[in-house]
Amino acid sequence: MEKTCDVIIIGAGPAGAQAAYNFAKNGFETIILEKQSLNREKICGGGIFVQEIVEFGPLPDQVIERSIRTLRFNSPHYSRNVHLPDNMPAGVIVKRGLYDCYLQEQAAKAGARFCELASVIDINYRKNAVEVQVSTKEKTSTIKARLLIDASGWSSLVAKKSNRAMNPTDYIAAYKCWLEMPQASINEHYGDSIEFFFNSEIIPDGYIWIFPKRDILDVGIGCLASNVQQKKINLKTALSTFIQNHPLLKKAALTHSQGGWIPCRIHPSLVYDRTLLVGDAGGISSPLHGGGIYYARYSGKWAAHYGSQYLLTNQKEHLADYESKMISELYEKDFKWDERMRPFLGDNELVDLLVNSRHKNVDRFFVDLFTGTVPHKKVYKLIIETMQEIIATENPIIQKDDKRTYIPVPSHLTIDAFHGIKPKRILLAISYCLKSNLCPAGKFSDKCIQCKLCPVSELIDLAQQHSLTHYIVTTSGSFMNYLDHNHTGFDRLLAISCSTVANKIALLVNRKYRLEGYTIILGGEVCTTEKDYSHSENGSKHSQTCLDMPIMTELLSDIAHVTAK
Repeated sequence: MEKTCDVIIIGAGPAGAQAAYNFAKNGFETIILEKQSLNREKICGGGIFVQEIVEFGPLPDQVIERSIRTLRFNSPHYSRNVHLPDNMPAGVIVKRGLYDCYLQEQAAKAGARFCELASVIDINYRKNAVEVQVSTKEKTSTIKARLLIDASGWSSLVAKKSNRAMNPTDYIAAYKCWLEMPQASINEHYGDSIEFFFNSEIIPDGYIWIFPKRDILDVGIGCLASNVQQKKINLKTALSTFIQNHPLLKKAALTHSQGGWIPCRIHPSLVYDRTLLVGDAGGISSPLHGGGIYYARYSGKWAAHYGSQYLLTNQKEHLADYESKMISELYEKDFKWDERMRPFLGDNELVDLLVNSRHKNVDRFFVDLFTGTVPHKKVYKLIIETMQEIIATENPIIQKDDKRTYIPVPSHLTIDAFHGIKPKRILLAISYCLKSNLCPAGKFSDKCIQCKLCPVSELIDLAQQHSLTHYIVTTSGSFMNYLDHNHTGFDRLLAISCSTVANKIALLVNRKYRLEGYTIILGGEVCTTEKDYSHSENGSKHSQTCLDMPIMTELLSDIAHVTAK
């Protein structure tokens, strides 16, 4: 016999349970379908951010495994303890099975009905309803509802049905294990702290976590799935090697392990017919660290809010309002900026510099980022400004004297040397000293200065990322073509290239738009639009293959002089 209700929710995780609670509380008949048992574990460290506690309230003691007031960050060579401010609530660690059961119990008390071990076979959209075919151990049946909420995770059936292709750059691949250890030992070594390890030699553009529970250490590893595929990374092996080399972890007993994928890019559309995608089904989790519990509950809460409005009025505009809310509040304020910070935390030397820094803003950066109490747009701006100051004032290779910038560039430095950390330090230091925005093409990647031309789309994206309203850095001749159709008000052009192409581009752009242009040509010539900086023993302008300190100093001095005007 066919069942009917107001709302069907597929998936009983944090997103589905929160949506069920709010729908039921609003008086709508709600059925939740969960293909696994309700108390199953997930590939998740179980960290509950401060922002979740502030918004949704504290958790009961029986759910909390450990309260957290200290964040411990490890770079390849340094370690740093960051303490939460006294006026900030503690974060907590949970076991996902117990935590999810708590949310499910709250929804059940509000009137929602749960059906576990129920697999969705098919979904059909009729004129005035959604029909869901469900298979259980006993039978196969059909449930009809006016609205469907997809909270089924990364393998969302609705997303597949709508042909929304996702690629490996849209997912984080993760693997975790539970290591059993006496509670006294965990208390002694970890207390109220959680720990992160950033080291690209172990896990490129990812991290390892250690989240202590009462008598278990939740230890995991994760990075973009595209990295796993391209670099042939075996996460299980990488984590096992880390554990065996850790003086404490290698003594613990393994009791549980699992792997999985975590979506880290929000879907282009979160609405499909009479269906809303929430949590992992909609790709609603942090692209930086993969955290998704708070975002799942947040999306579930607002799906219920706008879904309830739709059920009351039958106006689909309310469903579109849900998507707008997620884009404006989550993508524009957090996820967009998480994507831009991700390469930064994957650079060993920059992370070393940050973790070891004495700068007053470093602790604030880590607290704001990992507690979720500040929009990540502000966190991104903070870390860029902070790193500029750190590089220009704390780094021993950069010294300021009489308002001149001296950067001791090794005599053997060639274009190949600029594929590592040095150009990032140099350009950020120049940016700080000149109070301007200079940035290498490549979005802080290892290919920050390239021999080949960069696509215009990448350059424009770079400009938007770093708010380059006065400066644009380019290695591409096609940027000229872009300016022909879309002049965006840039005042200066800094062109970096391995040939005379960049110099010609700068001259053309300057003549047409009256911009002040500077060109640094590496691996070939070193010059500006006004003065030739190429030096060699035979006097050739095309034989300069390295940058030495006098050349760089003279170049920077001229740029600073012109900028000062």
